[in-house]
Amino acid sequence: MDYLIKSIVWVLAVYGTALIISMSTILLPFRNWLMYSSQEKQENGSTTAIERKWKLPGKLITCIMCMGFWSGVFWTLTFYDPMESVDSNILLHLLNGGVVGTSTTWLIHLTFSSRMAGQ
Repeated sequence: MDYLIKSIVWVLAVYGTALIISMSTILLPFRNWLMYSSQEKQENGSTTAIERKWKLPGKLITCIMCMGFWSGVFWTLTFYDPMESVDSNILLHLLNGGVVGTSTTWLIHLTFSSRMAGQ
């Protein structure tokens, strides 16, 4: 039973972390800072954001699957290793944490977003 509880808490921590970093309003200024270098004034008074030349960090932080992977790696290192009973290399444990993290994050996100779209 302890394994099940730890696994559920791990999955919720991975999903919550990925959701907060990639989609929350509170981290929107940080995501915008990573994605855009400045704003440019147009002649009609509106502003247009200028994307950074190196776009990878901004794209990674706004992708829920990417954040699910890195959240899985983070929570595997700090809290719980879903493969703790398997004796193997630490890199395989981290890779497994990332893969399981991204897949569960995607499944949870897909379930909730489809239900919200149907309402």
